[in-house]
Amino acid sequence: MNRAWTVLLAASLCAALPCAAQDDFSIPAFVAGCAEAIVQPARQSYAARAAEVGNPSPKPFPERQVRDSVEPMCACIGQRIVDAGLVSAVAADPSVVKPMVEEALAGGRCKPGGILGDMLAGKKKK
Repeated sequence: MNRAWTVLLAASLCAALPCAAQDDFSIPAFVAGCAEAIVQPARQSYAARAAEVGNPSPKPFPERQVRDSVEPMCACIGQRIVDAGLVSAVAADPSVVKPMVEEALAGGRCKPGGILGDMLAGKKKK
């Protein structure tokens, strides 16, 4: 995964975090927002790439597989936020979570499994 896409993904995630206040933070809500922040731009990128290469009938975007691979990553990041006592910090500045996202996408703590994990592992091997 190229650096620009990782930064865009992290920024999208930070903008979508459903944690307006410490009392409002819930890991399930965080996971839903986190997953959507990843899936939505991935879906758009998939469609744009198909159009770019002139494929008028690409295979359907593997949304369920992508969600299944990012939801555990998002749950792990949400738990890290709670464990580190960062709920208030993330509520005040969602970009606080960006290093956690970048670490996960680089194969560190909270790395995604499934289709996204396989894709990231394949990019690193090249």
